[in-house]
Amino acid sequence: AGLEVWVPIGTEELKFAGTFDGDMHTIQGIYIDTNEKGAAFFKGIASTSTIKNLKIKNAYIRTSNQFAGTFVGSASGNLENLYSNADIVTTNSFAGGIVGQTWTSAGNDITISKCWFDGTISGSANIGGILAIGSKGNVELKDCLNTGDITYSTDTSKPSLKWIGGLVGRTLRSSKEWTVTEDTTATMSFSM
Repeated sequence: AGLEVWVPIGTEELKFAGTFDGDMHTIQGIYIDTNEKGAAFFKGIASTSTIKNLKIKNAYIRTSNQFAGTFVGSASGNLENLYSNADIVTTNSFAGGIVGQTWTSAGNDITISKCWFDGTISGSANIGGILAIGSKGNVELKDCLNTGDITYSTDTSKPSLKWIGGLVGRTLRSSKEWTVTEDTTATMSFSM
């Protein structure tokens, strides 16, 4: 089957605010090619949101902007029981296998649990097998797995700004608390 063009759900200003339960269905062959932030199935999700029980296979996501991921570009809500083998390519930075960025206000914790990435990510910096960058707030990674491949392109203008990780690419100082629990592991392949 071929790829079908997908327009990410929501906007930067109007994020998805609800529960999306995929009931363990599989979506195959989505194609996203954008110059906007948030190249993902959902551009962004609000703190009241949960995305769960969904598989996305044989997807191709390409952007020249920030916050790429299979499921969510910028998340303030929870993610659970997700699987992806997508190919994610960014000529910018901030690409995660499941989610590009987490961002939440005080008192709202984010949990990313039972998520598995088994695809490929290619970018120049801030790349993580599960999450690219934790920008603000408390985040817990629980029972997540990355078995995907990460490739970064060298940018000689910023040689020290790579931030690449099997699970999380980078956390900012404004991130309050990070918890990695239970069987959260990465067995990725890494190349330059």
